[in-house]
Amino acid sequence: MRKQALGWLAIAVIVLSGLSVLLPSTRADGTPVVLDGESHWIPTCPSGFNLTFICLGFGLSTTKLNDTVIMALTLWGTSVIKIIDSAGLNWTLRMEGMTGGNGWCFPSCTSFEMNAEYYAIAPTVLSNDNTTVEIRSYQGAPALLDGFEFALTGGDANSPFDPSPGLPAIGQCPNYPNDNQSCSVNIQTSQANDFVFVIVSLGNSTCTTNGFTNILAHSHLEVDYLDPAGPGSVTFTCIDGSYSQPAVIIGDAVADPPSTTSSTGTVTSGGGGRGPLRI
Repeated sequence: MRKQALGWLAIAVIVLSGLSVLLPSTRADGTPVVLDGESHWIPTCPSGFNLTFICLGFGLSTTKLNDTVIMALTLWGTSVIKIIDSAGLNWTLRMEGMTGGNGWCFPSCTSFEMNAEYYAIAPTVLSNDNTTVEIRSYQGAPALLDGFEFALTGGDANSPFDPSPGLPAIGQCPNYPNDNQSCSVNIQTSQANDFVFVIVSLGNSTCTTNGFTNILAHSHLEVDYLDPAGPGSVTFTCIDGSYSQPAVIIGDAVADPPSTTSSTGTVTSGGGGRGPLRI
């Protein structure tokens, strides 16, 4: 009987040796990229020329680990010195765009409206996380006009953005501050199911958008998103039918992690086979 059992075992080994064993494919993260919290704050910064100010932001709360947190700022004649976060988040400048009234203006200009995109990874759940932005003003008007933070869950905390070389994208608004002038940005994504968003710096009122969902509409700052989107080209247009005076638009995309195969094994010590064995 023992010899017979060993014989059957040898036959089984020979049969299995020609089969491919494919384990099921699993996503890097089981959820799509979605919103997980937002905080709109209107900074109460003093006015002055060539002065350094501290502007305080209201708290942001989230429900998930490893969120990608985006900060959108609208500024006037200002440079950001540093950002201090009560939860210890490390903020990184992703993109800034500026306009000087009659077209684009270099950073050395002292009269311009601009917007900026910063991001940070929140390894823990946030509870009333406060943000302090230290800025230097070159104008008499309030230097930091508007601020907004929103958290996204479901992305890759190690590499949160779509790797398309065209991102972040900038939409030029050369007619600012003239009214009744539309402005667009083309966002080129390379992956499917991206969370595409735009940060719009405004001189007066909010945009009339097409196809995007609005999450913030204020007098100097607007944030809209399209989810899911890609791969391919997406165009956002701020239709200035209500005298919104769009100044500059940033377009960007947080990527949905692609599917990955946990493991695939193939035993090849024999000939033949009847196709893959799926477990």
